[in-house]
Amino acid sequence: MISDHIDGTTAFDKHALEGALSGIVVSFANDESTMSAAATISFINQVVHSQSKDYNMQLLKKVKEVSVDDLKNSLKEFLLPIFQYDTSNNIIVTAPVKTEVSFYPYP
Repeated sequence: MISDHIDGTTAFDKHALEGALSGIVVSFANDESTMSAAATISFINQVVHSQSKDYNMQLLKKVKEVSVDDLKNSLKEFLLPIFQYDTSNNIIVTAPVKTEVSFYPYP
């Protein structure tokens, strides 16, 4: 499914992308839901992390500029290798009662 999105076989759902963007915006809004919380985050960002006063606004602007091609490149570089047997090591942990022993690698 990931490779289908990367090669264009399956198109990205416009509403899902807008929902993801909305989720990020809501996350920022929730973090700064009160004046006290906003002041705390502003202090931490500016003093501890040496970020600009409007760092969060700049970040949100950059998030809005992410294109479908950017998503495809990120999927290809970071997410796809996790699910390919030749580029990842996966371990599944479960209760012994639910196992069926298999000692062959998946092709």
